[in-house]
This record gives sequence, structure tokens and C-alpha cells, in this order.
Amino acid sequence: MFYATAIPYFQNILRHLIFHPLGRFTEVERSFLAPHSRRKVQRQAWTMWAVYLTIAAASLDLQSCAALVFWVILRIVGEPFQHFIRMAEHIGCPLVPSMLLNTRTTPVWAPLCWLAWNMPLHAEHHAASSVPFHALPALHRELAPHLGTVSKGYLSAEVQIVRSALAARAMSGP
Repeated sequence: MFYATAIPYFQNILRHLIFHPLGRFTEVERSFLAPHSRRKVQRQAWTMWAVYLTIAAASLDLQSCAALVFWVILRIVGEPFQHFIRMAEHIGCPLVPSMLLNTRTTPVWAPLCWLAWNMPLHAEHHAASSVPFHALPALHRELAPHLGTVSKGYLSAEVQIVRSALAARAMSGP
């Protein structure tokens, strides 16, 4: 549940913003980033700082809070909701190679599905990522009999995830 708060996400982002421009990478990052790729990531981190500082300078010069209000604050407030959605899409599914089995489809109210570009049809999106968002409902109709994990909505998925976690914890003991 700590993941759903988005605190780990923001900690990770801040760590990247601080250490990547200095060329400092974690052991895990070094395991998959070749030395020449690390330089590229370092340059990208410097570019991000330049963009952020430019936005901050422009905001100060224009005496505008728009970037703070419409970017930073909305990101901080919205990220936990995004983590809630990501958990419903991926947590508690079998760890198998098949995208139809290892990703959850979460059919929701049609306007919400439209607003999310049909991403609640998530297993379908992963199984055939080249299918455009507007065609995912048709793909869903074709793949529905083959889907492994389907929930009746995001709240239903979260309840299922919490129940599974509590059951696993009870089985493992104190």
C-alpha cells in the first residue's frame, strides 16, 4: 500500500535528478546500462535540469504560478491515483510470459474508459500494443474468452489485491 502513496516514486525521481547528472548510478542501473548509455542518461538529466530551470525562470519573470499549479501540484496530487490504477493493472496477476494472463483488464464505466483512452482494457493493450486505443474495445471482444484476470472495476481490483496480500501475510506467519 506504500507504493500507492507515490512516495517511493517521488523519492526515486528526486534521487535520479540529484545523482544522474553527476554520473552516479545504482548497482541495478549499472547492471543494465552500458557505460556509453550512462553518459547519455547523464546528458538527459542535465537537459531535464535545464528545462526545469528555464520553466522556473520564466515563471518568476512572468510572475506566474501556472507551472506550479498546473504541473507540479497536479502531479503530486494525481500520482497516487495513477499508482492506484497501475496496481489494478498489474499487481496480483500470475507471473507468466503471456500478456493475456499477467495483466488485468478492468472494464469500467464507458466515459471513464474513454477518458483513459481505453487503458482499462490493459491486457489487450499489452498483448497487442500496436492496436490503436480506439480499437481496443473491438480487440477486447475478440480476446475476452482468453483473458486471465478481469476485475469488475478499479475498486474491485484493489479489494482483490488487498485480500490476496492479507492472505499471503497470514500464511507466512507473524
